[in-house]
Amino acid sequence: MNNVEVYPVIAPDNYPVFCGIIKDMPATYGEWFNLQSQDIRGFRQLGYTVKEIPIDSDEFIRFLRARGARANIVSLRNFTIEKNGGHNY
Repeated sequence: MNNVEVYPVIAPDNYPVFCGIIKDMPATYGEWFNLQSQDIRGFRQLGYTVKEIPIDSDEFIRFLRARGARANIVSLRNFTIEKNGGHNY
């Protein structure tokens, strides 16, 4: 069985917008990128398939409104999972 993990890909120029939406984001894009990279390497070493999903702040906001969800890391993950499943907002 091949386990799959999905990770959001945020463009560097869109990162400050995400920081304004999600209060517990790392302070800089570099910190975010390094944390994501470490996690991704770890999952790949464990044999997981890692899918990196490009996301956009405007679409994330529409997702939050459609779901009545709070903006946090959990909702960002849920949004990424839904994007991977083909959902658009």
